[in-house]
Amino acid sequence: MTKNNGKIQVFFAGGGTGGHIYPAIAAAQKIRKLAPETVIHFLCSQSPIDANILSKTEFEYTALPARGFALHPVKILNFILNQRKSRNIVSQVLTEKSVIVGIGGYVSAPAVAAAKKKSLPVCLINVDYVPGKSNRLMASKTDKIFCQYQATAGMFTNTNAKIFVTGCPMREEFETPRPEKIISEYNLSPDKSTLLVTGASSGALNINIAMETLLPRLESFADNWQVLHLSGRGKDTRLKDAAAKARIEYRVVDYCDNIWDMYSCADIVIGRAGAVSIAEYTYYRKPFICLPYPYHKDNHQQLNAIELEKAGACLIVEDMKEDRNATAENIWQKLEPLLSNKGIREQMSEKTAGIAKKDAAETIASEILKLA
Repeated sequence: MTKNNGKIQVFFAGGGTGGHIYPAIAAAQKIRKLAPETVIHFLCSQSPIDANILSKTEFEYTALPARGFALHPVKILNFILNQRKSRNIVSQVLTEKSVIVGIGGYVSAPAVAAAKKKSLPVCLINVDYVPGKSNRLMASKTDKIFCQYQATAGMFTNTNAKIFVTGCPMREEFETPRPEKIISEYNLSPDKSTLLVTGASSGALNINIAMETLLPRLESFADNWQVLHLSGRGKDTRLKDAAAKARIEYRVVDYCDNIWDMYSCADIVIGRAGAVSIAEYTYYRKPFICLPYPYHKDNHQQLNAIELEKAGACLIVEDMKEDRNATAENIWQKLEPLLSNKGIREQMSEKTAGIAKKDAAETIASEILKLA
């Protein structure tokens, strides 16, 4: 990472989850199109998922030593030292034409601090319904905030920043999906409808177990339906064995980089309710059943989905945690009518049409460049 005097520099700072990084990649791709000479660099965490995602893009990245806060004397000291070290690393490459974009996670804090010390502009991208702790703390130091939901804007009460309700920016690959690639790669039938089950990039064990439980019931739909299941690495052994013996065509895939291709060939989606996942479902106008992640204290995935359920665009199913048979039963009560009735699927698809904001990436990119 080197200083680039004279050129506009945009640093996207944050990480730790795909939900933080993917919207930033979308904005970065659009900046590259609008202003090709712009230097774009990601300041990410040392979590393996950050490198796994960013190494497959065109963008350079630096993993900062910052760590999350923990209430332990030694860990508090390490937190302070690593935050300071990260801030100094960032400070050395900032110029008067730099912009910092916080994207969520503890890594964004030292980058924002370095920018404000030099009186440089700062933006935040916040796609979750409830702002994360890092974004809430940094809002007071921010010039512009980009939100997915209208209600989120009112939750930033400690800032004078200009707030934009843009929707969630989607990566450019979503604009040109290749359903035929998925059909060929996983030996799917082009004549059958497809149920896509996804636990996002890391998978969802509870969903995997629930779908294994539902295999006997799904077999009654084998003549017209097939299942493509993105299970997560290391979370699919039992499911794969059971699927191989099922009458219904059931393909289990542990990981997929080109999720946009999978969405494009799906007729129904079952998945979690992360902010990015929901934006992806609605982008392709797919009827979907979502199981909000049940282990978050603030239950923010439930909030991500609830407005869409009110609009008739999705169905929410409770993940019962320890009672996985109950989770399977909850899914089936919502899924069976969708499998049986094309009219219901079409109605839900129509409801999603006005929700997705396909210009989100361009809006965010344009507003970032105005600050440089």
